[in-house]
Amino acid sequence: MVKSRGIKLNVFDSAGSVQNVYAVYKTSGVQLGIVQVGCAAFISKIQTDAALTKVAGKTRMVFPLYNEEVHLLGSRDSGLR
Repeated sequence: MVKSRGIKLNVFDSAGSVQNVYAVYKTSGVQLGIVQVGCAAFISKIQTDAALTKVAGKTRMVFPLYNEEVHLLGSRDSGLR
């Protein structure tokens, strides 16, 4: 479906939510990451760590998947708006 619309999509394995958050935040070309709600909540609530506060300020939930909340993260630098 995405190919027919001219969208290039690459899917990569990861070690999980923490790696996905880091990839979206720091890795060039990574536009979205799937993150479990517990990880997202942890990052958004920790205010004693400047790096996590910065990451939390730049992440947004796109939409939940399944009954267990999972979040997709996007980078502003990705061109997605």
